[in-house]
Amino acid sequence: MPVIGMQLTKIEASRKSNPTPGFKVESMPTIVSVEEKELPAIGNGGKVLVINFLFTVDYRPDIANIKISGEILYLEEGERVGAKTWAKNKALPQNVMIEVYNTIFRKGLLKALVLSDDMQLPPPLQVPIVTPKKTSEKSKDSKDDEESVEGQSNYIG
Repeated sequence: MPVIGMQLTKIEASRKSNPTPGFKVESMPTIVSVEEKELPAIGNGGKVLVINFLFTVDYRPDIANIKISGEILYLEEGERVGAKTWAKNKALPQNVMIEVYNTIFRKGLLKALVLSDDMQLPPPLQVPIVTPKKTSEKSKDSKDDEESVEGQSNYIG
């Protein structure tokens, strides 16, 4: 895995009002900057990409927001073109971009989940809900105490 580290540098969370029916939750990662840095301890010439990012979770319309800033250390395999591509196009190669965005989403949503709970906001991602299993007339002989996990029908975020 070429992502060798991630560090959060800033966390902001603000709540402006209570959620109302029909609100939306949008999560978005943004790469702010990319630079090459030398880390002799890792070998491979000691160079890694330092990718600064901003991860935002917006509760719309104007209910709350969470902003998480940080940096990812990415060890490029093979030819190192990430910093040059960023400097030229403000984009990273697709294979690097996919892994970086997946890391930001995974760690950012977990942190935002904890913050949303602390701020008494609905979670920014759907959490499974256990409900009693529905039984029909034909299956009355089966156990009535069974439980199942419901989908989006009970999701409020």
